[in-house]
Amino acid sequence: MIGCHIGRNFQVTVAGGSYQDGLSAILQGHPPGMLLTEQKIYGDLLLRKPGADELSSPRKEPDLPIIYSGLNAADTIEGVGSYWPFATGRIVDHANLLLRQIVSTPKVRYTLIPNQHVGAWETSFMPQWISREYLARRGAASFRPYQLTPARCPLLGYAFNTMQVEGVLIPQWLLQINMQPEVGTDGYDKGAKILQDFFERELRKFLHPDLNPLGGKIITCCLDGGVLQDFDTLLHSVSV
Repeated sequence: MIGCHIGRNFQVTVAGGSYQDGLSAILQGHPPGMLLTEQKIYGDLLLRKPGADELSSPRKEPDLPIIYSGLNAADTIEGVGSYWPFATGRIVDHANLLLRQIVSTPKVRYTLIPNQHVGAWETSFMPQWISREYLARRGAASFRPYQLTPARCPLLGYAFNTMQVEGVLIPQWLLQINMQPEVGTDGYDKGAKILQDFFERELRKFLHPDLNPLGGKIITCCLDGGVLQDFDTLLHSVSV
């Protein structure tokens, strides 16, 4: 089977062959945030299982289907920008690959840019557009110490103290959202707690004997509530 695509508002694309190791299925149009769990998928698959009743195929197939990948914490995703829901095979292998890329390219910068909202403010994609313009103009220039400060949440790395684009200063409360009166320190810390809990829940899936030792140290640091300096020490001590 080369491929089959059906549906309009809710679209399903399948590909693969009956005697191959696995099949691919892509669902489009599923509302974001609606839970899509393995249990629900298995329930529908069992309704069509051969030999289940007198109206189904008489073949006897006792084996159960195995979902290799595609469900991310039982949440659906928006767009195609996410890596993990589309990764096939063992997640530990993908984790090792991504970590090796980061370690072997120390001159590459990695940024976390908010999308749609910056704290209490609705911004659409403007933060991404401004950040790309800003970083492109800076080129390889390093940031000066006074420009950056440790983020209140260690998982977010460093935050800007100041940013100027086209002669316009970006307000500091858009760079450090705990300074927004609508958010404040309490609101920021509650959001940081949600992020920390999410990381702890997801990272435990990668604790595997085949995980890169550095990856194991990074995960342990996160699970132990490490501060930014702890993460810096792990990454900056790597010999490339």
